[in-house]
Amino acid sequence: MSFVVMFNNVSVYFHGPRGTVVTALENVSFTITRGITGLIGPNGAGKTTTIRLMLGLLKPCKGSIIVNFKSSDVAYLPQAIHPDEFLTLYENILLLLRIHGEDRRRAEQIAKKLIKEFNLTEYANKPSFKLSEGLKRKSIVLPILFGLEKNVYILDEPFEFLDYDTRLVIIERLRQLKNDGRTVIISTHNIYEAKNILDRAILLKNRLVRIVEKEEVCILDKILRTVR
Repeated sequence: MSFVVMFNNVSVYFHGPRGTVVTALENVSFTITRGITGLIGPNGAGKTTTIRLMLGLLKPCKGSIIVNFKSSDVAYLPQAIHPDEFLTLYENILLLLRIHGEDRRRAEQIAKKLIKEFNLTEYANKPSFKLSEGLKRKSIVLPILFGLEKNVYILDEPFEFLDYDTRLVIIERLRQLKNDGRTVIISTHNIYEAKNILDRAILLKNRLVRIVEKEEVCILDKILRTVR
């Protein structure tokens, strides 16, 4: 099977305070193929750095990265993204669809459909600063996961701030994407969701700790308790 992403001995260093050097990744090598792959590790383990490298937003200090997709093929959900506080929920959904290349007419159709399907009509015209954190997150996650049809989905903490029912719907969407032959790459701390959807997990602690394949993903929580 052809690869989607390949890391070859990749290292990334950042300048820290008072002339120190912070290691984000050290000699990391792995290959990602189609299906659902998880990047798993504690805060500061290099997960978001890994995603930025895949997207070309960051260059490695050492090693090489090969990606087998075009930027137009990717739906990207950053962890730190926030809706514009003074745009409405509808306008924020529309904005994200437009950023990902949808023309205005189609983006408007998709946004209205999402608002109806996810019972968001009463919130659609409210500015984001009046919305709960969960609703703000929905205005980011829903257009990217349900409004776009891309070959590659790169999602940094897609379950964050979302209620249980919405997380279940997202899990089903990810399974559908996999069955359709798409590639999904997820960074997450939600091990319960990870165990239920991942084909493999890449465990990071600023280095490659282990790659957990499909047959062991169901015991991912036990594996995480044993790794150092």
